[in-house]
Amino acid sequence: MKFCAGIDLGGTKIEARLFDQSFNEQNRRRIETPVTSYALLLEGILEQLNWIEKQAPSGPIGLASAGIINPTTRQIFASNLPFDQQHLESDIEQKFGRFVPLLNDSNAFAQSEANFKDTQQFNNIVGLIIGTGVAAGQVFSQEIVIEGANGQWGEIGHIPFPASTAYKYDLPIIDCGCGQPGCFETLLAGPGLVKLVKHKTGTETTTYEIFSDQKYAPLLDIWFEILSDLLAIIAKTNDPEVIVFGGGLGALPIVTEKVGSLLKPKLLPGATVPKLVTAQGGDASGARGAAIYALNRERRNS
Repeated sequence: MKFCAGIDLGGTKIEARLFDQSFNEQNRRRIETPVTSYALLLEGILEQLNWIEKQAPSGPIGLASAGIINPTTRQIFASNLPFDQQHLESDIEQKFGRFVPLLNDSNAFAQSEANFKDTQQFNNIVGLIIGTGVAAGQVFSQEIVIEGANGQWGEIGHIPFPASTAYKYDLPIIDCGCGQPGCFETLLAGPGLVKLVKHKTGTETTTYEIFSDQKYAPLLDIWFEILSDLLAIIAKTNDPEVIVFGGGLGALPIVTEKVGSLLKPKLLPGATVPKLVTAQGGDASGARGAAIYALNRERRNS
């Protein structure tokens, strides 16, 4: 049996997973992410690639990474990894001896989620990750990944939330890591939700406490309102049939339960609410999506 593999590169771990051609996981290996230099990070990626090569020689391998990948130059930049316009793909090819396709981790998430039985019937799927950050990926026909002209389509968290919502709920305008104030990520991501609660109550808390303690329910209602604003932007600009929620906050079942009714009034007349579902792949989706991406690429090129 031929195997394929994916590597999920994040700020804390480099996780390699081996799959059969039905994308059932066969093996995995995780190491800490070296973040002090690009050279050490590259060594860590190569260590995982060599482990995969011993398990499944010459099988297709994909690499999913946080960051913006320029579709033309293939240079990568990331805020939480030591990437600053490096040519990661060509560096890997030179040292590993063969090409390993690179894609953004949000696109890998969307690629994986588009290839489950419950979602394969749909042609236009957006994967939305809400965790320590907010980002998205989009896939057509289970395999066509949307990158955009500059590789920044998925940086949906760096769109400013509406002034009307900010005024209605007296929201704090927080400077974002991208350099702009008032981005969705500053309030929707886990750290942002904590800041929202502190702004409203003066209380230091955690996302776990916010979602589990009923006294925070009115503040969660504000958070869901902000989320529905972001979903309305996605619906109007990308018009997906399905939005799949992932990440530490996005994957909570209450999210899809609550936000659908808030979204409907924000759509254009006659528009239907996209199907809102929770991710099926769990923490394997990044590596699984990278593996699917690599296998699809090999099949198209053969």
